[in-house]
Amino acid sequence: MTWISGDAQNAEQVEAAASECSVIVHAVNPPGYRNWEQLVLPMLHNTINAAERNGALIVLPGTIYNYGPDAFPLLREDSPQDPITRKGAIRVQMENALSAYAQRGGKVLILRAGDFFGPLAGNNWFSQGLVKPGHPPKVIKNPGKPAQDISGLICRMSPKPLRHCWRGGMNSKRFPVSICVVTGILMGQR
Repeated sequence: MTWISGDAQNAEQVEAAASECSVIVHAVNPPGYRNWEQLVLPMLHNTINAAERNGALIVLPGTIYNYGPDAFPLLREDSPQDPITRKGAIRVQMENALSAYAQRGGKVLILRAGDFFGPLAGNNWFSQGLVKPGHPPKVIKNPGKPAQDISGLICRMSPKPLRHCWRGGMNSKRFPVSICVVTGILMGQR
């Protein structure tokens, strides 16, 4: 795997890093999330422009912030995106930009694995809307095997054959590492 250092805010650096790549995983934010509202869309446009030049698949880790209460309890691909937060509205703009790229013939995969949860997670739908404080949940279901599903989708959607296609199982300790390995292999693919 080859690591390339660069700045996602610099169009020339993004294009140089993405040259000859068949998959670009756009999993970037400004340092410390500073000026996120002003910087996130230009960074995405740099990725879209680089992908358009060489026909690369763009993979975006999606969120559920683009949805308002009207989209629940079951999110689907065609659920209305009526966010109630500023960041949710920007996330809708990001996905609209990717949709426009796809309408021009580009390939896009948005991975919406869910929300943040756990003892240190703050602002999220899980703790604010799905589980009411003081009312323990009655049922918890296994969400599936997202690492295996995600890697399979990326491998099938890649415009060029990939030399490596890592697939692994999921458990609560390995899932973030699994996703990093999958995206790391694909980002280093030349």
